[in-house]
Amino acid sequence: MLKNIEFSHLKTFVLLANKLSFSQAAEQLNITQPVLSRKIQRLEQNLGIELFYRTKPRIQLTEAGQIFLGETCQILERLEKAVQTAQKVERGESGEIIVGLENFLAPNFAFALIKGYQKYYPKVRIIFKRLSTLEQIKALQKGEFPVGFAIAPPQTENLAVKTIFKEGLILALPETHPLGIQPDINLEKLANEPFIVDTSFSSLGFERPHSGLSSVILQACSKAGFTPKVAQMTDDLHLALEFVALGMGIALLPSAIQGIEKPGVIYRPLKSSTVEIEIVMTWRSDSLSPILQPFLEAIATYGLEFHGLTLH
Repeated sequence: MLKNIEFSHLKTFVLLANKLSFSQAAEQLNITQPVLSRKIQRLEQNLGIELFYRTKPRIQLTEAGQIFLGETCQILERLEKAVQTAQKVERGESGEIIVGLENFLAPNFAFALIKGYQKYYPKVRIIFKRLSTLEQIKALQKGEFPVGFAIAPPQTENLAVKTIFKEGLILALPETHPLGIQPDINLEKLANEPFIVDTSFSSLGFERPHSGLSSVILQACSKAGFTPKVAQMTDDLHLALEFVALGMGIALLPSAIQGIEKPGVIYRPLKSSTVEIEIVMTWRSDSLSPILQPFLEAIATYGLEFHGLTLH
């Protein structure tokens, strides 16, 4: 029975129920009264109930018609809302987007991203997944999420990359470390220090990390004439700081990390250092996600604003 009911007939019924006049309803619908009458009769036949008393000068709703009117109005309202919601999702104005986030980016980068992006798209919820750069690349290739923020990712087929901003490195030391008395530190002074690094150091062997923070650190140390001595590896930023606080090693981290106060850890800048890391946005170039394109445009347009909100 329900499969024979058309939504256009429901809308016609609601209009007639509000007008209680075939002539007025037909005029508004721009159809003749006989055509309108046949539509209502067909609806009544499909429902198996009488909706109107055909009285003069104005028709009246039956008791069943009154109940059906209330339910039909709710159905049409929900349908209209469903259509609007689906259209917003299609335009990237509603829904949710999963975003990969490099483990060693400062936590308030995520806050800045949410605050800046939702200023323009308040109905879109951002869900963050903390992953290393290499893990992000693999997840993006599998289509697990559409976009991520990484450090120095390798060139990968089907993945587009855009630099969002560049950031220097800061040295995290145990608070009792002898180098802590210096206001800034030459990188060469770290040649014999144990390093806390991320696990990208093990992706191609200790000597050849090819992505992420460790690749930047290795290049900087190589220019300074040494290879870092790895004491511990972790992809957890807070665990890395815990290792430093316990005196297990030192860590070179993005400069924004110095905003994290950790008991037992002090931060010092590198002397005369030009070492920078590139924070990039990377995404599948063939992604069909409707939310992705508005997201990319917002970050491309307001990326510096996001950076300025909390990172410095």
